[in-house]
Amino acid sequence: MLVFELFRQDPRLAMFFVFLCVMALTVHEFAHAYAAQVCGDDTARLMGRMTLNPAAHLDPLGTILILLIGFGWAKPVPVNPLNFRRLRKDDVLVSAAGPASNLILAVILAVIVRIMIKAVPGGPALDTAYFLAGYGVTLNVALAIFNLLPLFPLDGAHIAENLLPAPISTFFVNFRPYARYVFIVFLVSRIGGALISVPAAAISTLLCGF
Repeated sequence: MLVFELFRQDPRLAMFFVFLCVMALTVHEFAHAYAAQVCGDDTARLMGRMTLNPAAHLDPLGTILILLIGFGWAKPVPVNPLNFRRLRKDDVLVSAAGPASNLILAVILAVIVRIMIKAVPGGPALDTAYFLAGYGVTLNVALAIFNLLPLFPLDGAHIAENLLPAPISTFFVNFRPYARYVFIVFLVSRIGGALISVPAAAISTLLCGF
């Protein structure tokens, strides 16, 4: 369902829908910026990206897609690895910070869902809880899984390049120019969607208890 259509049917639910998506992207990018600052690189902070203000992170096209299909992207946080104290380890930490933040956010939202279900056995509050579980928790888990894929420029590619043995790491680095084509095919294919949505739904069910 297009988000614009949802706005016509239930404006409050649509606004909540967009809020959850924007929050997930904002927290993700803030986590990258904060981790980079801790590791010695203040590039993101100096460029105003170490903030929870969505305006600093949202990408115009990515925001339009959020309004159209309920999923989009934010601007990548600028990072200069040469400023890291421990180049390889810090690059892994900064790359992993984004997906980790989404998993933490998913757990927090799941706890809120469980509390709402126990506090209010039925009615609008329960409907909101189910929506929160169905989109908020699953979205954050899916975003974490998606970004951990070892495809450049996703976070998983940086992690793989730094953790894998040298021959395999070199392969990933040399494969970067072609990774974008694999990335596009992955996005538009049903198999790619299933590889993210199926485990994301399973983890969301585990976290929320239903």
